[in-house]
Amino acid sequence: MSGAMEKAPWVIGLIFLSVLLLFLTPVVLVVGIIWYKLRKARLQNEAMLALAEKGVIPPAQAAEALASGVAPEVTSAAPSVATGVSLRKRAVWSDLRKGIIMTMIGLALCFYSMVEDGSANWVGLVLVFLGVGYIALWWMEGRHLDRLSRSIGKSDVGTS
Repeated sequence: MSGAMEKAPWVIGLIFLSVLLLFLTPVVLVVGIIWYKLRKARLQNEAMLALAEKGVIPPAQAAEALASGVAPEVTSAAPSVATGVSLRKRAVWSDLRKGIIMTMIGLALCFYSMVEDGSANWVGLVLVFLGVGYIALWWMEGRHLDRLSRSIGKSDVGTS
């Protein structure tokens, strides 16, 4: 073996570089994707803020466009609390979706692990409890937003 190393020492460098490339490629890809998404979001935020500062679109409409990812129509509507409530309802609905998905994946992992070796899988249990937490968050936020939207509706009726 040492005789082969004396004749071709570059093999050690080639093996080292191959292993380095194998483990470094996914890291570089993940960092590149995250950097691209953050840069894209920052540029979109700056563009919407610039439009809102110039008065082309109202700030509430700019916030809604940033949250949904869809370009807004240019109108002269005044910003309102109802826009904020509708944005928050969209985020709350996302909490319900995350909760259901995490709970179902966790239950599937727990059930599979219980069938295989008779004990619950800790990753499955963590996902189940995270999912239940998201569902509880959805329930509490939904009740709060319903009360808020009812109070906004009552105040709008009283002022009109």
